[in-house]
Amino acid sequence: MTTERLPEKANNIGKAFRAKIDGIINKAPWIKEVRGMGAMMAVEIWDPDTGEPDKERTNRIHQYALEHGLIMITAGTFGNVIRTLMPLNINRETLEEGLNILCEALIIKS
Repeated sequence: MTTERLPEKANNIGKAFRAKIDGIINKAPWIKEVRGMGAMMAVEIWDPDTGEPDKERTNRIHQYALEHGLIMITAGTFGNVIRTLMPLNINRETLEEGLNILCEALIIKS
């Protein structure tokens, strides 16, 4: 862990994730919360009109991401959370590619 600086890498992944999501959050009012630590992050999806958990929108986001090569899972009591866990040895290019797909999914399929 020390030699490969994994804690630092995890923190950098989390910062990149948050920066990317923060850049689109004004286009996605269904994002209620972004949470997590390091490489394990989550985006909670709610219907902005009703204030209820939005499992259907979450499923559309998930499906779009899968079709474009990004593997992630849905989670949460209501199935309205997108959860990611990037490997700590991910290179910057691959991380950016995955985050771009996630952001497209959050905007386009929502």
